[in-house]
Amino acid sequence: MKTLPLVGKRWLFGILLLGVSIGLLPHAEAVPPNELEKKARGALSRLFRHSRVASENADRAYAILVFPDTKKLALGVGVETATGVLFERMKARSFHNLTALSCGLEIGIQKFGYAIFFMSEDALDYLYDSRGFEIGSSPNLVIGDGIFSQSASTTNQRPGILTFAFAQTGLMMNVGVHIAKITEYEPGD
Repeated sequence: MKTLPLVGKRWLFGILLLGVSIGLLPHAEAVPPNELEKKARGALSRLFRHSRVASENADRAYAILVFPDTKKLALGVGVETATGVLFERMKARSFHNLTALSCGLEIGIQKFGYAIFFMSEDALDYLYDSRGFEIGSSPNLVIGDGIFSQSASTTNQRPGILTFAFAQTGLMMNVGVHIAKITEYEPGD
């Protein structure tokens, strides 16, 4: 009788964990649009209080996409989900889902806010021209509500786009690569 090698068992466990994680994470349509907009505005206020760079660029930004409650779960393979609001000149314009998969040396669970500042209309066009895809790498260490985080991706390396991860809580360590997809959706009232 053949048995799976140890590496095969780890990958099988990671895939099983990923499947369970996706099933446990909330779906975007469960949050009413007015509640999501309120959460996003509150998240932006927290970001502005704690980041001088974000606060200084807020008035100059053409649009800001805010995901107030991003959740990530990882064990070798990670999954991340969020729902958010795109504000154009601080008026809610559209609603978006964020789904990301990652792999590498990673373990933990965390919750955080994520904001993308589009400093011009051309920068915002990149979101639609790329069909919402982002590929990158992100060493990250979160313990409680502290953070060391750096990332390089196809989004934050473009001129006219600033990204901020903030209000991070949980326990997460990761060094790996990720692919993310941002999709616009129409919320049901």
